[in-house]
Amino acid sequence: MDGNSIVSPPSSHTQDRSPRERYPSSTSVQSSDSWLDPSCPRKSANQIDDLRKQQLAIEYLSRLEEARIWLSQCLQEEMTELTELEESLTNGVTLAKVANFVYPDIFPLTRIFDISLHRYREKGLEFRHTDNINFWVQCMERLGLPKVFYPTTTDLYDMKNMPRVVYCIHALSIYLAKLGKGPVMQSVTDTHFTKEQIDFVLREFERTGIRMPAFSKIAGILREQLTQDQAAVHAAEVAVYEALEQRCEERVTLSLGNPALALEELILPRNHGNYYNSLQSAREMKLSYLEHQGGQEVRLEELDAYDYILSCDELAALVQETNRQQEISYLAQLRIEIVAAIHEILHQNPPKGDQLLYPLLANQDSGFVGVVPEHALWYYDVIARARSDKDGDLFWEEIRDLVGIANSVAVNSRTTEHALLKVDRALDHNSHSSLMVALRGEELLMTGVDSDNIESYFEILVALRDNKREVSGDVTQILNEVDIQEAIISANQLVSLEVLHSLAIQNINNSLLSDDVNITVSYLEDESSRIAGVNSSYGQEYKLNLSNTFRGKSGQFLSREEIQSAVHCVNTEMSVLIRLKEFVLRGQEDSDTLLALLRELFGRNSDIIVYDNLPHYFDVFQQTFNQSEYRILSAIDMLEIVSDANESAELSLEISRALIDLNTYLETAFDPAETLQQILNPHLLLRNISDTCAIRYHKELTRLRHKNLTPLDPPQQPDAWLECESIDLYPFYYNQKTEKYSWRQPIKSESVNDVINTTYLSNKTVQSVISSITSMNDRELYFNQNIDSIIRIQSYLKMLLGRRRFLSTQAHYGSHIPDIIKVQSVVRCKLAMKSYNLIMTAQDPPVSSVRKYLVLLEQSDRDVQEELELTRLKSELVTKIRYNKQLEEDLDCWDTKIGLLVRNRLNVMEVVHTTSKLERRRLAVKNQSNKGLRNFTKENKQLLESYEHLFYLLQTNSDYFAKLIFEMPSGKTTAFMQDVILTVFNYASTNREHYLLLQLFETALRKEVDSKVERIDDVITGNPTVIKLIISFTRRMDYQLHNLKMVLGPLVKKVLQSEDRITLNPVDIYKGWLSQTEIDTGEPTRLPYEVSIVQALDHLEVRERLKDAMEIVKNAASEFMGAIFSNVSHLPYGLRYMASKLREFLKEKFPSADREEVNKVIGNLLYYRFLNPVIAAPDAFEVVELEPGESLENEQRKKLGSIARILQHAAARKLFDGEYMCLGELNPYIIDSYRRFMDFFTEAADVRTAEDKFGITEYSDLVMLSRPVINISAKEIISTHKLLLVHLNAIADESDPLREVLRELGESPDIRDLLGDIEDRNLPAEEAQERWLELGRQEIMLTLINKFENIPSDNQSLDTNAKYLETKGMIVDLLKVHPGETLPEIVSAVHSAETERKFDLLMEKSETGSGTNLLKSSIPVHHEKVYSLSELKYLVRENLEFLETQGVVKESNGYQHLLNAIARDIRNQHRYRRERRSEKDRLNQAISQLDSKHSFLEVQFEFYQLYVRTATANMSKTAHRIGSRRDPHANTSPVDTTDTFVPKTIRYSAHKLFEKGILIDIDGVSRSQFKTLQFEIVSVSHGRFDINAKMLGLAAERVSIEFEDLLQLRFENVQIMKILDRVKVNVNLLIFLLNKKFHGK
Repeated sequence: MDGNSIVSPPSSHTQDRSPRERYPSSTSVQSSDSWLDPSCPRKSANQIDDLRKQQLAIEYLSRLEEARIWLSQCLQEEMTELTELEESLTNGVTLAKVANFVYPDIFPLTRIFDISLHRYREKGLEFRHTDNINFWVQCMERLGLPKVFYPTTTDLYDMKNMPRVVYCIHALSIYLAKLGKGPVMQSVTDTHFTKEQIDFVLREFERTGIRMPAFSKIAGILREQLTQDQAAVHAAEVAVYEALEQRCEERVTLSLGNPALALEELILPRNHGNYYNSLQSAREMKLSYLEHQGGQEVRLEELDAYDYILSCDELAALVQETNRQQEISYLAQLRIEIVAAIHEILHQNPPKGDQLLYPLLANQDSGFVGVVPEHALWYYDVIARARSDKDGDLFWEEIRDLVGIANSVAVNSRTTEHALLKVDRALDHNSHSSLMVALRGEELLMTGVDSDNIESYFEILVALRDNKREVSGDVTQILNEVDIQEAIISANQLVSLEVLHSLAIQNINNSLLSDDVNITVSYLEDESSRIAGVNSSYGQEYKLNLSNTFRGKSGQFLSREEIQSAVHCVNTEMSVLIRLKEFVLRGQEDSDTLLALLRELFGRNSDIIVYDNLPHYFDVFQQTFNQSEYRILSAIDMLEIVSDANESAELSLEISRALIDLNTYLETAFDPAETLQQILNPHLLLRNISDTCAIRYHKELTRLRHKNLTPLDPPQQPDAWLECESIDLYPFYYNQKTEKYSWRQPIKSESVNDVINTTYLSNKTVQSVISSITSMNDRELYFNQNIDSIIRIQSYLKMLLGRRRFLSTQAHYGSHIPDIIKVQSVVRCKLAMKSYNLIMTAQDPPVSSVRKYLVLLEQSDRDVQEELELTRLKSELVTKIRYNKQLEEDLDCWDTKIGLLVRNRLNVMEVVHTTSKLERRRLAVKNQSNKGLRNFTKENKQLLESYEHLFYLLQTNSDYFAKLIFEMPSGKTTAFMQDVILTVFNYASTNREHYLLLQLFETALRKEVDSKVERIDDVITGNPTVIKLIISFTRRMDYQLHNLKMVLGPLVKKVLQSEDRITLNPVDIYKGWLSQTEIDTGEPTRLPYEVSIVQALDHLEVRERLKDAMEIVKNAASEFMGAIFSNVSHLPYGLRYMASKLREFLKEKFPSADREEVNKVIGNLLYYRFLNPVIAAPDAFEVVELEPGESLENEQRKKLGSIARILQHAAARKLFDGEYMCLGELNPYIIDSYRRFMDFFTEAADVRTAEDKFGITEYSDLVMLSRPVINISAKEIISTHKLLLVHLNAIADESDPLREVLRELGESPDIRDLLGDIEDRNLPAEEAQERWLELGRQEIMLTLINKFENIPSDNQSLDTNAKYLETKGMIVDLLKVHPGETLPEIVSAVHSAETERKFDLLMEKSETGSGTNLLKSSIPVHHEKVYSLSELKYLVRENLEFLETQGVVKESNGYQHLLNAIARDIRNQHRYRRERRSEKDRLNQAISQLDSKHSFLEVQFEFYQLYVRTATANMSKTAHRIGSRRDPHANTSPVDTTDTFVPKTIRYSAHKLFEKGILIDIDGVSRSQFKTLQFEIVSVSHGRFDINAKMLGLAAERVSIEFEDLLQLRFENVQIMKILDRVKVNVNLLIFLLNKKFHGK
């Protein structure tokens, strides 16, 4: 191809197209499918449009293919298929490699994330892949490519606009080619695309709405964007043209180097002549075309210079094409020469032909790839064999293919050889593990390899290899595959014979790891171990020797040879040691025998034995063996003993010589300093020497020395022996003359005067003198330094001795009085305890002991006062709860009204009217007093007494309310609970009411679980009614939340006061960052404000802030969990009790459910429904204290919401994924916290039974000191009566006592029937109605009575329990006055007149109320009056006979059961009083908390009053200003400031409301009937609407709704409500309709 092929006629759009687009090829892109053939005649408009879209898709695919080829050329690697190219670009790795291609130093490959694509293939895209995209963008910025071509990160990372990315790659290729930094992108003209590829592109264009970029305008945009001096470029173009016209090659070359053309990097010196020829041909061709354009000849002078000169782009394209052509020609010629040289080498076949052939193949320009020096021999063999087979020269392509074949052959051969070498090296290095790896490698493909037989393989393979080398004489020969496989088979056969032996050896080694010696000995004695000479008595020595050997091998198992050697060594050693011990302990010293034994024992270490020291060895051995009588020492121990003895002998010699020098000096000593130096001789080993005592040492030592020099009889000879003490305290003798030493005292003989020299001082004597003098000197020095302290000590001792004498005297005088008092106290205490123990601890206390302590059962004045006080507190608690509740409701109503006022939904006067009404209600409630039955008239007193019977039944029988709850509509259940249930149960103010209320919840919960829960998850997803009641009850009891405030309050306050911004939403973090940046800099950030989560996370600052926020939230959540988990006991007992019952019921119904499933339900109750709202909205639960009008800020709520969200996820084990995968780092923390929550739920649901908690028994109601009292309003009494009548059939059968009570009551009364008429009957209707409402809220005190406990005796027998209690009370009265030691004796004996008199006095006291019997105070007596003691005894005998027939008591044991019961009541009396005081304290505390809340509500009330007064005043000022601006001539009559209300009515069919989405459904009415049903909405007053339903023009039903109620429902996120009992409407759309039609908004 020559340069003429790239020049074509210019056009008017030349400047807007790239060089390769200005001269398009005549070959067009076609599809392989016939349906794309554009030659089909007569196509419709739709077909033409489809064809246009298809051609557009084909063009995009062509551009994509061009980009793929260009990337492959730049990176010199194969790219993915066309269909996968777009997706492969998203990770940015390929584009980052392009940046490395352009700037390898700035963007090295090591900075590219996941360059191997391992993480991308395993996990897909990660956020760090965007770093690669950023490298590419930075590269383009550094190049200077205009940013108009840049795609965004999301265009590529999220594949939102891939055509934009391809467009940028095309622009980059043109720009790089222009700079000479990259190849020119080649046009694709003959690629065929499948129908599936084209359809896919069309679908993507239609789905995303992305338009095809204008690829043809890239060059023009580049030219416009790049700032360049066009005049300089044109001048350079003209210079080139003029040089060509003058045919001056040198000038052409110089002109091309002009910097304005930017061709410096493209010009190659070796191609200067070729540039001239190519440019000259192109110029002539262009002129020829212009001169014959349109069939007419045109003169050059008539043309514009821009038409016939070569442009800068054309020059660049011609230079690049010339370079390419010359490169091709050079490579083609070079390859011909290389092929010829290869044939020459093969023809000559020299000795080292492979070494001559390799450089030719490895030449970079040869075109052969994959050439490595290690395969040179294989290249030569394969190519030579192929040339021989062909019988002729090979072509370049054939040699290229043969190089690849040779590589494969070499790799396989080298792999096998490498594997065999690994086997050989493993044998050389004695490495079993390396051998096993080599044998199991895929290169050898060995079969039957067993890792357990590796040692056998190793031995056989080594023997086989040695045999082969010996036979061949080649010491380097290795085994082949066949040899190895045969060795493996042989080893497997041999190993089976060694299994038992190996197992025995293994057992011995394993036994060394245990402490049991017997196990090791038993395995050694096992025949399969093949260990000989085992002596079981040496077990400890075997164990020690083998363990040492085992540790010396770093825990590796010992072989049989090693074990056998150890056993033999121990046997030999023990034999010698036993003989040595026996010899020594006999005490018959024989140096020769001892020497022989030691030599036998030490063996090679016998050199250590010194003959002269044998006596010393004997002494040391004897002492050692006596100290270790029950243990045989080892050879090592004996060796150490001998070594120490030798060292002792050497030190003793040095001591002896030094001692002789000292004694010699002391004979003539006169200088104390010199004497000090003598005794400081290190060989003497003297201790405790002090320099200050030198004179004393000198005097004493010379004195002793001179004393010893007195004439002796017989006189000492100079060769006498010197005696000293060895370092180990044995006597040592040294002869100064012969320099011999002995460990035994020398014996005098006739030839030698061997006597002990007694004139010399021994080292023992010298040391004694030194120690004594030094100690004395130290003591004197210490006393001199501490004279003052010594004086103080002496003074203290004298004082102490004097004080002791004084105290002893004083104690002696005063000791008698305390002794007397103590003795008296002890005696009295023992007598009292003996008597009291009979009543407190005796199993069957006697009558005398019981009679003595009956006084404890009587009520004192204090008991009565405390009972009255307790009753008053209960009433006050209920009243305050109800008052606070009413005040909260009024404040909520007021808050809604003010909210409507702010939104212009109401006017000020309506709010003022509401304010007045609420103020009157507040004062009425505040001033009202509870009415008892004595406050009513005689006519309605009987009615209220019947209500006392009714509410006692409702309170004590939980089935009634439990059934009634499920009979009521679901929407009214909560209101019903608030209005009636809590009132009936006195707001759980006492233990009894609390217990009964929990029994109600328990019964209702069991019914709901049994009837409505089909799956265990239904409790979570179904929002059960009883669960809502439990939570509502727990939250309404303010005093129960006090502990929760103590636990969570400090943490919530800490979060609220924290200045940290806590949010886990990346978008919120992003917006906060922008705001902060703009505030700090004062300039706009120029970043978009509305972004997605992914876009927000593109910013490093957002990711870092999110990471910090996660850490803060995690720490805060941990603090909350710690507080909650460590304060389980602070949770309300009722809530924990119901959690335990819920767990029990679920386990009964779902026995297969695991602990985790049940705990999740418990967690939903305890945390999600109770604790989580407290954390998320602490102000709503008064966990934090706020001032009136103050509320939490949004930022504070976000903080608490984020913490509550993490805790909620942890409690439910809900991990972050999907859109919030950015919070995935919290998942491990959530999993760990989930386990802690499960333990917390389990612990929280483990509580005492309600009976134990509240002290409730079956007799509790029978022994109450006072009857239960409730405070209930008249309206609540009437509403409860109505509900019972409506649902009576569902809650009570025909024989139920409830029906009898309701029959007595009759129909439900109204307020007038219950309370009487109002005082002023002439009040206006509105005031009278308000008065009746106030009366309905009037509270009535009802004393609850069991109607069915007093049944006449002539109708049926008394209840056994009641008779038992009655009898017990009578016996108490008898015991007080009647003598006797047993109950049968007291009941049957004839009493005296004195006893009768005492009984009468007791009855008189009972009538006056003093000394009331605690057991009789609340016991119903079925006889109206007991007239005499005889009658009482008769009744007691009659009751005892009845109780005996019922099996309650026995006459045989003296009715001891009754005595035991009375004794138990005496013991429990103290507990009852303590519990009463405790209950009183609890009520006072609760009332105090209610007072605090009341004060807060009152302040809020006053705050709202102030707000309304201010609004009213402002309105008056506004009206005054408006009036002042009126026309002075106008009418000046007063203007009413109130708005005149004008009623308005709108009408819609049900069908129209259904279309608007307001109406959802109507029960019992089909959709086809909606057109016949009309709804009429009438605004009857401000904020109040009547809705009338009409069917075919006839009025059907009517309902009134308050606009405030709709707003409240919307605030509570209630989307759907029911009106007219069966019409379901959308709350939000109904509010919109009312605003639009009635409020104009």
